[in-house]
Amino acid sequence: MKEIGIYIHIPFCASKCAYCDFISFDKKEEYISKYIESLKSEIETSEILNNSKVNTIYIGGGTPSYIDSKYIVQIIDIIKEKCDLSSTEITIEMNPGTVTQDKLQDYYNAGINRVSIGLQTTNDNLLKTIGRIHNCEQFLNTYKLARQVRI
Repeated sequence: MKEIGIYIHIPFCASKCAYCDFISFDKKEEYISKYIESLKSEIETSEILNNSKVNTIYIGGGTPSYIDSKYIVQIIDIIKEKCDLSSTEITIEMNPGTVTQDKLQDYYNAGINRVSIGLQTTNDNLLKTIGRIHNCEQFLNTYKLARQVRI
């Protein structure tokens, strides 16, 4: 049995940060559901997941926490149908300003056990300059919410 890691790219954001070189799109909500359907189809038909042990899943972007959590849950559920994820580290990138306690609970219930909260600096003026949609206090609140949910 081969061991693999999975990267899932969610290219949607609330706004495009000035420094971002990743493929990502802001204000393109009309494409989210079609993108997710295509992604799910690709996962369902992927042969690489057959007879593989998934060590890690990393959901990055863009801002995965920008989209409705139901889509993240659907993606993980499809992978679970093909693989045992009981000992898999599952990480999601998130930005303060796009996370709620309900989203975090959905992530936790789906099996996400690690978060990466995008804080580039604690300097609120610099955060604004580089195009971030949050301030340091919002980061701290997001951190506290994640701890409450046990992620």
